[in-house]
Amino acid sequence: MKKFYSIIIITLFSNTLLANTTMSNKNSIEMLKIINYQRILSQQITKAYLYTQNGLVIEEANREIKDSIIGLKNSYKKVTKLTKNKKIKNTMNSIAKQSTEFNKLLKKPLSSQNIDSILKLSESILNQSEEVVSILKKSTRHKDFEFISLLGQQGMLAQRIAKYYIAYKSNKSINTKQNIEKSIALFNKNHKKLMRYKTKNPSIKRQLNQIDKLWKISYKIYKDMEKNGDVPLIVFESTDNITSEMNKLIKIYTSQIK
Repeated sequence: MKKFYSIIIITLFSNTLLANTTMSNKNSIEMLKIINYQRILSQQITKAYLYTQNGLVIEEANREIKDSIIGLKNSYKKVTKLTKNKKIKNTMNSIAKQSTEFNKLLKKPLSSQNIDSILKLSESILNQSEEVVSILKKSTRHKDFEFISLLGQQGMLAQRIAKYYIAYKSNKSINTKQNIEKSIALFNKNHKKLMRYKTKNPSIKRQLNQIDKLWKISYKIYKDMEKNGDVPLIVFESTDNITSEMNKLIKIYTSQIK
């Protein structure tokens, strides 16, 4: 009889543990989706500011700034509600404080000092978002975590390429140029991984093919920007398109997760 009750207790405990793990994994994936968006916004805000200050695609870039600031604010609020992890909560509080600095810098005119300040700020927010990704990765066993994180990184890198491109056009810094090259190289490396991904889902296949087409065209322009001349409008539109398609792929991919 004791053995029978022991089996029941162990079974109930195992089922509870499994249910908690499943819930925790779902929570982690939901937070990852939000952090992916946050990673993108950290780069997009600065990119859009630099475009407006250079008198380029002003209406579209101003709309991106407005939407991105709202999106960034919503992102740290949502993550804070979803987690009990103190490190993540503290990181979100730090990002919340830094987002107010974004608002101040966005009102200032273009200068070497302001370019340097807003680039550093966007990198700081990105680094903190990446720290949260690392924390989530350690705490979840979800098999799809790595792939979803990679898609988010690609969306961010597209904006990062455009950010450093327009920053380089603004100040011709060697360091800025090196950051463009590093971002392009990392995106291309990740892209090869994505193209090796095997799936039977036709929607995911179509989306991957669409991204591949966009990148093949864009890569030819990005990899030798000096030779291809001044192409800020092409860079703005193409990187926005790539980010948009990455977000679509995340939505399609996560919709099939049980």
